[in-house]
Amino acid sequence: MRWPVILCGHSPRKSVTQIPDGPLILNPGTVGCPVSGDNPVAHLRAFRSPHARYAILDHRRGHWTAELFALPYDWDRAARRAVEYGARTWHSALTVGAVPG
Repeated sequence: MRWPVILCGHSPRKSVTQIPDGPLILNPGTVGCPVSGDNPVAHLRAFRSPHARYAILDHRRGHWTAELFALPYDWDRAARRAVEYGARTWHSALTVGAVPG
């Protein structure tokens, strides 16, 4: 069976890739948290954006398309809460989308 669209998630790396004669691969990014796990790691530093991300997938005239969006949210509040709960390394990750280092 041929899949026309492959949806990915649980990753801060946003992308839309159309494989020639193959599927559209869509990863909208992350909603409200640009890093994951108990301790954000340095390999995620390149993301550089704290925005919540989503995508709209559309099917018209036999073709799939996707549009990516980035929205601000109250990441300063989220960062303060992280510090209150002892997760200081999350402050930078939540406010600028990057881990210092």
